[in-house]
Amino acid sequence: MKTLKTKKMELTNQELELLNEIKDSQHEEGHSEFTNEDVLNKKRAGVLSNLVQKGLVYDSYDGYDNGTMWVLERSAVDIVGLPYYWKEY
Repeated sequence: MKTLKTKKMELTNQELELLNEIKDSQHEEGHSEFTNEDVLNKKRAGVLSNLVQKGLVYDSYDGYDNGTMWVLERSAVDIVGLPYYWKEY
């Protein structure tokens, strides 16, 4: 399994792929089209859980009854780059 080492952590290829998928689904900061429906299976759920534990993604709908909406933390932007529709920060 290949990994990417950042200053604080190592990321697997699956984690990087999922981060990029969430990035491509994100149209503005704090909003994306990536929901639990996009998780699809237990393997991807485990990868998503790892990203949450590493502080790279969060559920923007946490605390609401709207389901889930997974979005990038700023630390993830430093790794995978700015989503296309975001303004520079």
